[in-house]
Amino acid sequence: MQVFEFTLLERVAGRHYQEAVAAYLQALRREGDLLARPHRVLDRRRRKALSVAFGGLDDEELHLWASVAYRNAILELLGDLKAFAGHLRRQAG
Repeated sequence: MQVFEFTLLERVAGRHYQEAVAAYLQALRREGDLLARPHRVLDRRRRKALSVAFGGLDDEELHLWASVAYRNAILELLGDLKAFAGHLRRQAG
């Protein structure tokens, strides 16, 4: 389901979604672990671009799609679906 969601959002928001994922991936690599404050990664310009790409979002909706971009970056960092599934299980437990 996650991969479907990532692909769908990438097709809808295009480069703006890709830039958000790239920003989270860069922050993850810099921190070397999950981010304590992922909501602070996207600057105002990136948040506005992501909002506009989805037709204009309120803050709550923008937070939701940004969190999906963050999970997408975690998948890219981990490198495969099995590792990502393990991460999701650990987060749920």
